[in-house]
Amino acid sequence: ALGYVLDEDRIQKDITQFGLPGVTPPSDVTFDTQGSLLAHGGYEYSVAAVTDDIIRAFHERDTDAVTLSVPLQYRDGHVFVRDEESGKKAVLTLLASGRSNFKGSPFGREFNIKKAIHEHLHNVIIPAGEEFSFNSILGGPVTLSRGWRESLGIFEGGELRPTPGGGICQVSTTLYRAIVLAGLPVLQRQAHSLYVSYYKEYGVGIDATIFPPYRDLVFLNDTGSDIVVQAEVLENDDVFVHLYGVSDGRVVELDGPFLSGNAPDDLQVNGRKLMKNEIAWVQRIQHADGSTEENIILSRYGKGIPQSQLLAELTNEEESVSIDLSFLTENL
Repeated sequence: ALGYVLDEDRIQKDITQFGLPGVTPPSDVTFDTQGSLLAHGGYEYSVAAVTDDIIRAFHERDTDAVTLSVPLQYRDGHVFVRDEESGKKAVLTLLASGRSNFKGSPFGREFNIKKAIHEHLHNVIIPAGEEFSFNSILGGPVTLSRGWRESLGIFEGGELRPTPGGGICQVSTTLYRAIVLAGLPVLQRQAHSLYVSYYKEYGVGIDATIFPPYRDLVFLNDTGSDIVVQAEVLENDDVFVHLYGVSDGRVVELDGPFLSGNAPDDLQVNGRKLMKNEIAWVQRIQHADGSTEENIILSRYGKGIPQSQLLAELTNEEESVSIDLSFLTENL
């Protein structure tokens, strides 16, 4: 009978070089202000353990078909920042990500969103202890002569008219969602004066309008370490803003969204209940020293919101979660 010898070193080298089919590993990048590379999360596994399983399967198999079960561990991507003096690299991990979607936007709005992401926000670094102003990264007035396109903007509390840079607020909104989830102190922020359907997904009511020089989004990096912003636009028109830094141990919990029709009785805004044109979230931050803080994120829209539709969708989401959980429980 013919025999065979398995080359353990060759198997390990091949797995290391080519990976496993269908498994996307984490992607780490070195920070470069001019670079376009993005860090991404992915799955890790033990190459040595997989190699042992392959060898064992070949020796013990009693059929031609062998299936291996490989334990996977998810890890967020890392951003490495080189210290110019020491030459050492600091490892920044993902603090939080904001997400939104602009599907259905006209060409000018889509163009402005991508320009703001790729040319102005991606790979911005926010030094420890410093404030970040969204308007400051736009590089000057938002005008046609500076490469922006016209799209609709909100004026005087409700009038829609074409303006250079219309749609940039999609980017400030997505950044704001990351800021909220990271638990960073927000110094300036204003919701849109009109309810905007583009911001319904991934955090309805968590939006931030900007209009240089009058309205800005400003927050403080109080983590004790630099923060690197990475931003991207996906083919499905999702926008992501990722904040990378060194965690100081704070943990953030968001509860909501709350409307006047579903808010708990004890949710008060300036001593009153929510109005019909308001959406609120409760942000709870637990710090490493054990201290906690609670903030109410409030958005008020001048011409009201589609409350019945939103409440119905929230109810459907709760029902679908309940069904999914029971299904999983029954099949454990």
